[in-house]
Amino acid sequence: MASQAVINGMLSFAKKYGVDMIAALNNSPIFFAVMLVQGSNESGYGTSYSAVHRNNFFGIMEGKKKRVFNTPQDCFAFYANLLTSSPVYVNAGVTTATDPYAQMRAIANAGYYDANTDDTLPVSQKTPNKIWTAQQSADHYFSTNKIFLDGILLSVKIGRINSSTIAQAKTSLVNITSLV
Repeated sequence: MASQAVINGMLSFAKKYGVDMIAALNNSPIFFAVMLVQGSNESGYGTSYSAVHRNNFFGIMEGKKKRVFNTPQDCFAFYANLLTSSPVYVNAGVTTATDPYAQMRAIANAGYYDANTDDTLPVSQKTPNKIWTAQQSADHYFSTNKIFLDGILLSVKIGRINSSTIAQAKTSLVNITSLV
């Protein structure tokens, strides 16, 4: 399971960006916890240069540069739309996943992450010292994020969001962020 510091980092991210995430996920099949885990971890809990200066919490590229979003909600909406409209994610089962773990696995299997381009890995695991297959990259990404899901799902009881659950999601957000 993720350390308490990691869980607190994700809860702090939810406190700052949760309302924008909920708005972007309204009527989307993407689970709140999946977006929370990916967005908070990929942006250093909202502190990375791209998060602060580009409102980009997922390292989304536009050509060879990181894409700039006008608002955090724009980034979260783009991410949700990408995962629900791109055939590679749809065909992998992202939109039909029945729980956050299955959804994270589908995202990983669709090729969301490539360990060969991850500059945060230890030198011994970076290319050219190690060449990762697509399946190894997917397994690594899923197993890392599963640890974060295990931790955050103990505190966050927000699932998929739609017009009948949005008020409850906002109330739950207030309750979980009071823990931080």
